[in-house]
Amino acid sequence: MKKILALLISMLVLSMPMALAQEEELDGGVAPDSVFYGVDKALDRISLALSRGKAAKTEKGLKIAQERLAEAQAMADQGKLEEAEEAQQEHEEVLTEASTTLEELETNGSVEKSKEALEEVSDLQNKVESHYDKVREVKEGILERQREKMSPEQLAKLEQVFNKIQEKAKQVDLKTEEKKDKVKLRYKTLSEKTDSEVETELEEIEERVSLKQDREARHDKAVTRAEKAIEKANKELTELKATGKNVAELEAQVANSEALLKELKANQNQKVTNDLDELGNEVSAVARRLGEAKKDGNFDEVKAELKKTIETRHEAVKTRVAEKKANRESSEARTDSEKTEEVKEEKPEVRKAEEKSNGRSMKDN
Repeated sequence: MKKILALLISMLVLSMPMALAQEEELDGGVAPDSVFYGVDKALDRISLALSRGKAAKTEKGLKIAQERLAEAQAMADQGKLEEAEEAQQEHEEVLTEASTTLEELETNGSVEKSKEALEEVSDLQNKVESHYDKVREVKEGILERQREKMSPEQLAKLEQVFNKIQEKAKQVDLKTEEKKDKVKLRYKTLSEKTDSEVETELEEIEERVSLKQDREARHDKAVTRAEKAIEKANKELTELKATGKNVAELEAQVANSEALLKELKANQNQKVTNDLDELGNEVSAVARRLGEAKKDGNFDEVKAELKKTIETRHEAVKTRVAEKKANRESSEARTDSEKTEEVKEEKPEVRKAEEKSNGRSMKDN
């Protein structure tokens, strides 16, 4: 047993520099088809356990998730779908743990600690959003590369694997936003600052941790991807039209996608970036399906399906845009006292501190 333990420790020490380098380069490292994959996962678990503090542990979990994404990509490129699915499952597990750890990050009731937590969460939010963006980019790339190489059944399986990876990344993105809202509200209440003052400080924090700058870059990338997807869909339609196919309805739908893209393009924030990416992904999927239909000669069979797909996406995006507008207006209409009461209910020590302060004021009077 001692020899085995010594061997594992030696492997951990020897592999540390390599593992750190791989994380910086977003390299997948040991792949699921290797006999050493179990050892690689064990080393990652040890490294995660040695991380000190909730923020550091969450960040480490995100790095491991990025490694699992790279492994899924490598296995998919080699046509090894079972191994890609294994990497997907590992990706989901480590992201779930990272999300749970982030939720446990506390402010401990002091103004300084709550502001520090707000900066930590903002920094982690940038990394979560970056991972989500990378997931979407990898998914589109791998599906495009494998389109001509895999059978329809294999492509369906591949898309299912990466849909799960994307859905998990999306869940963590949403939970991180919720956590940040809670921390911001606690800081506002404890510091007794106005909404405007807190927003100003938050803008400074987001710029300091590069969240603002990176969001702008991600927005521009999402616009470019969506534009390329629309361009490709139009190209496929033009080629089908040249063969005598009636593509008028689909051309109108893609034109609607372009109009929706212009509307989203003007609003630069993370939620709009997500909508842009989803729109681009959907149009890319339509373009791939058009290419397959052209090759298989069954365009008429898939025409109605594609039309419905685009319509559904348009309605979903429009609904979300309307909901966001309504939520924003509702949030702006709420008074400071209403927001403060929510924190008091959630964090009893805040209410007790206020009651104690009020008691002192009455006694002084």
